Amino acid sequence: MEKFGIFELLDALSALSAENAPPEKSTAETGDKAFDPPVYGGDEPHKASGKESDALSGFLARHDAMARKAEKK
Repeated sequence: MEKFGIFELLDALSALSAENAPPEKSTAETGDKAFDPPVYGGDEPHKASGKESDALSGFLARHDAMARKAEKK
């Protein structure tokens, strides 16, 4: 069975692109950290900054006040 014209065109284009393309480097050579596996346990625990701790303490205070108010009813 003979190839269609489009397949011959695609073969010619792929051969051209393979000749012009630079040789591929492995991820170890490029040093791309995006593909490295994640590292766990090396970071310090997240500590809330001033705004976050104020927001959390305000939320907890409102929650406790509403909980005490609901218990009275």
